[in-house]
Amino acid sequence: MRRLQCSNPNSTDNFIQRYKSTIVNLNLLQKAKFLEEQISYPISEQHQKDYEELDKIRCKAVAEAERKCRKLRMGNVPFSPTIKLRMNHIKAWTLLLKRATGHRVSSRYLGRVLKKAQFENKEKTMGSDYLADQLRTAYSDYYTAKGNASTTRQEFLHNQAEFWATKQRQDKEKIHRMLLHREKQRATVVGIEYIRGKISTGSSSMVQVKDGTGRWQDVTEKHAMEQAIMDSTQQKFRASFGTPFMTTPLNADFGYLGNGQAADEVLEGTYVPPDHVDHYTKLFLQHLKQPESIKAQGDHSATMPLETYRRYWIKAKERTSCYPGELSFSTLKAGAQDETICEFECIMTCIPLFSGYKPQRWKKCVAVMILKKQASSKWTHLEL
Repeated sequence: MRRLQCSNPNSTDNFIQRYKSTIVNLNLLQKAKFLEEQISYPISEQHQKDYEELDKIRCKAVAEAERKCRKLRMGNVPFSPTIKLRMNHIKAWTLLLKRATGHRVSSRYLGRVLKKAQFENKEKTMGSDYLADQLRTAYSDYYTAKGNASTTRQEFLHNQAEFWATKQRQDKEKIHRMLLHREKQRATVVGIEYIRGKISTGSSSMVQVKDGTGRWQDVTEKHAMEQAIMDSTQQKFRASFGTPFMTTPLNADFGYLGNGQAADEVLEGTYVPPDHVDHYTKLFLQHLKQPESIKAQGDHSATMPLETYRRYWIKAKERTSCYPGELSFSTLKAGAQDETICEFECIMTCIPLFSGYKPQRWKKCVAVMILKKQASSKWTHLEL
């Protein structure tokens, strides 16, 4: 579970504050701008090293900011600011009582707790009897608030809906209904997991492949399963190997990137394909001629406007899955709300996009086979 949730204003603000502080203190934005100005195609080895160094600092800063943006509370009491404040009261009175009875308590830590509990500093000097009474009262207030946790949770969701409606200029009632629906779904899942235990399908224990006679055969041994999956995946990825552009003579003209002289001739409509190329491929090449209306617009700038980048991430769905790493849809969506972070992230995205460079972080992945059809382990029904 990620700590950063853009639906939580406090965690989002904390993340932005911490991440922006690192960008400013280490002068990352100016370094990224300078690197973007120096880079050309193809990118030099030194510029690759410079980008990797910046990207490593970026990922480390994001991970640290997310780690400290909020604490995960996994109790059975629905969260609300009221419950949180009552818990802070208990912690504050406990520390004050410990200090009054001679125990060692860090002054800096005590100051932070008192600030969260909205206590005055003068209360550090109260006597132990008074502090013990206040601690008992704090526990009583907490149990009372705990009994009303569902009501305070609904008030909190209502305030959340009002906040996001103002910030994103959307309908408050629509956001409120969405939050309530999500809350109901979460409660349902928790109830199911409590009754049945945590739901987990685990990894695949069997895959079905065809033997030499064409019959489906069950494979359950680990190495045999891996080999069968690799063989089936290889067939899928090599499905285009026999197509005209992957074989001679078109492959010799266009290569694998399609950015040479032949590609320019196709856009101009002057490319003449070899005689033995099939009829439909020739028709396809004719239809690739660049329209005059597009040509009249001239060359397009190899940059991404900052507002385009920001608009995309503001509208992006936070729950979209991505590769396991420091950066996620949550961190990029939250960063789009701040000018400095948004500009830095936009530059770090544009450098690989327009230079053709593939960062080392992009080359690490885990291939997972999932079922396309329920209860079917045939390799043809597995999806990478």
